[in-house]
Amino acid sequence: MGDKALARAHQIGVNLAKAAEDIPNAAWQGPEGVCPHCHMNNFYIEPGITHAICGLCGMEGELAVEDGKIVIHYPEVQYELAHDTMSGKLKHGQDIQYNEARLAALQKDSEEFKKRKRKYMEFIQPVYPER
Repeated sequence: MGDKALARAHQIGVNLAKAAEDIPNAAWQGPEGVCPHCHMNNFYIEPGITHAICGLCGMEGELAVEDGKIVIHYPEVQYELAHDTMSGKLKHGQDIQYNEARLAALQKDSEEFKKRKRKYMEFIQPVYPER
């Protein structure tokens, strides 16, 4: 029922169709945003330091204020690590595999882990709704 939203959705469809016709020359058509890769404005900013991580593509950079505007400077290598690129997906998968292997080793070999797990399993009790 929103004419403005419908017109925007239509324009997005037109932009996508044009991009599909000439993929090598396709370019971002929406508002710029702070992230130069995915154009989002959703960041995790670490308290007390200038490090920032894009909440969508995972690129990491350093905050700065230039001409009164917040900008984030990214090392060139970050573009290869964005989660929506093939190289970024590979790296992200490797990170998950590494961390899952570490967790599995802890669970298998660590008496401390087993002791802590037992403690929480005994403490946490299921709650059922009254009938």
